[in-house]
Amino acid sequence: MAYQLRAIVAAASAAVQIAEALSGSVVELPGGLVLIPITDRVPAGAASDPALVDTFEYLTVGLQELLLLASTDGPVAYLEAEFFGGLGTQAAAVWDSAHLVTGPVRHDNEVEPDVPATLWPFNTALRALGVRATETTDEFDVVGLGRYRCTEDWAQHGH
Repeated sequence: MAYQLRAIVAAASAAVQIAEALSGSVVELPGGLVLIPITDRVPAGAASDPALVDTFEYLTVGLQELLLLASTDGPVAYLEAEFFGGLGTQAAAVWDSAHLVTGPVRHDNEVEPDVPATLWPFNTALRALGVRATETTDEFDVVGLGRYRCTEDWAQHGH
């Protein structure tokens, strides 16, 4: 089964200007967070920071600048994942107060299969946004990032 996600996750206060700038869908998540799916409608380009270029495939200069600005209203995470048949990659970065504070970090579970899920990029980024795992549920599941299997499905269920 495939899983693909390109999205921004942030507190609602920080996400307002991002959603307006992108004219994108907004999906409410638990804990006062929102997810903004990054679909093919976002302008193409390349990240300006070499560390970001090596980590992400879809992060553009314009989007990076938007996340940096929006982070003055609270932490903002950019997430990318691509999985098929249980193998794939996750990548994440978090900006806060106009600074990159977490990442960029990328994990390929085919190359490093023994890394525990608690250390995967999405969970690390979500912790930076204040999400806390429970004894039985990691941060990914606490906010429901498995609810849909692809970015377009998230976009269709937003408002």
